[in-house]
Amino acid sequence: MKNKTKQMSRRDLLKAGAAVTTVAWAAQNSRSFAAGSDKMGVALIGCGSQGRVLATAAVKIPNIRFKAICDIWKYSQKYMKGILKKYKHMVNVYEDYKEMLAKEDIDVVECHDATAYAELHETEELGFCKQGEGGILAESGETQIGGKIPVNTSGGLLSRGHPIGASGLAQIHELVTQLRGEAGKRQVEGAKIALAQNGGGSIGPGTAAMCIHIFEKK
Repeated sequence: MKNKTKQMSRRDLLKAGAAVTTVAWAAQNSRSFAAGSDKMGVALIGCGSQGRVLATAAVKIPNIRFKAICDIWKYSQKYMKGILKKYKHMVNVYEDYKEMLAKEDIDVVECHDATAYAELHETEELGFCKQGEGGILAESGETQIGGKIPVNTSGGLLSRGHPIGASGLAQIHELVTQLRGEAGKRQVEGAKIALAQNGGGSIGPGTAAMCIHIFEKK
């Protein structure tokens, strides 16, 4: 018998990714999103209009607490801080995201490695090593499980594909699994703080849109 499994076109794959994103966001806004023992601290980088929309929705999710916000504009910092204060979220405020990430307490990272080079570049931009030393960091073994800063324990985008919206959700799923201690052979021992970095498009040499999430296990 011939295999009648229908192959997905790229357009269908993108539609599926969008559907997953929509369903997951709806689930996040339900009361059953998090178990009673799951408490997550969130840091937001970028407090513009899109950041405000996301934060306004996220503060209503049970057991999520904002810990820090970052933006280069004082007005955006003040406005976002005011929104979060209404929900009794007291946050630290930063102007430089590298200052916020400078503390050596990130235990595991999922980054947007749509190309092989991307992971090297992003570990530099996130401040885990000096500019131009992303390759040296990877070769040292420090980004492997058991290293100082494990990166893409899930295998990253290069191992699972890149269905746009679903890519970000897959990153967060992996990190939450790590924080719950349920990652099996991929488990980073003692993981308490996790970082997800996702981006797309380009403006000159830089990324056009960037989203960074930090999750903390309490």
